[in-house]
Amino acid sequence: MLAVLGMDQPAPYPGRTDAILLIIYHPRLAKASLLSVPPDLLGYVPGQTMQRLNTAYAVGDFRTISDALAYNLGLRPDDWLVIYEDALIWFVDDIGGLEITLLEPLPPHACGGIPAGPQVLNGEQTLCYLRYRDGSDELARNFRQQEVARILFMGLLESGSLVNLPDLYSDYRPFIETSLSLEDLLLAVPLAVQLGDENRIGYFQIQPADLTPWEISGPIPAPVVLSIPDAVRQRIQQVINFVLTPEPFTNTVLTLEAALTVAPTPTQTPTLTLTPTPTVTYTPTITLTPTETLTPSITPTPTQTFTPSPTATPTP
Repeated sequence: MLAVLGMDQPAPYPGRTDAILLIIYHPRLAKASLLSVPPDLLGYVPGQTMQRLNTAYAVGDFRTISDALAYNLGLRPDDWLVIYEDALIWFVDDIGGLEITLLEPLPPHACGGIPAGPQVLNGEQTLCYLRYRDGSDELARNFRQQEVARILFMGLLESGSLVNLPDLYSDYRPFIETSLSLEDLLLAVPLAVQLGDENRIGYFQIQPADLTPWEISGPIPAPVVLSIPDAVRQRIQQVINFVLTPEPFTNTVLTLEAALTVAPTPTQTPTLTLTPTPTVTYTPTITLTPTETLTPSITPTPTQTFTPSPTATPTP
């Protein structure tokens, strides 16, 4: 299991993890489930007190939030990936923006207002799109976070950009925190290509029916949610069942594998097209060499200097 945490601060400052995504995957079956955990879920953080889960990383480290997830949900991640907000902004800008279709417009006070329909969001707009929440509608924000995660993942697969993993890891490693090494990522490329097949990733959310709204009293009331244990347990079982259900592959995997193998070719074709160019430039030099062979130094040789040798024929 991999925990993907979206930080609300630039690197390296700790902050709240307003995005908590748990990726449960099965390498042999090539299936995965993506579960969004409400960041305002109030639970016991071992070694601390009852707090929101989005503060667990800030008050400790990954072990703290791992213990909190295990205690409250029964899920303990094996690895983690913490993405600071500036890393996300730079990545989206580096790939030329996020192509997405908004089903409804965002109001002017949110991200400057983005109309509905097909859009190409820059890094700042993408971050705002992920963080925006209308009131307490956490479910809609979870949908948007999963949607962006799917688009970015499929974009890397379909463009064959996974061949650039060493460069990507080197460029963005200072702005993320992770337990995954470059070798771990490279070994996971075959699984990633298989997960690009249709319907091999399931997207799940802890629904409002699984939670109870509550408010922490104080000078400034703080709305939170409490889990309904039986309902959350059933939801998590759905997540696990999806991963454990085998499913045949489609031809999409072959397409993604082809994109991965063909991807390096464009970067090499310029060097290949440039290598014949010198041979073209050398052909004029070869045409010039005959002009040198026609110099007077050569012409005396075929002249009548050897014609006297036939005059020796009268000797017989």
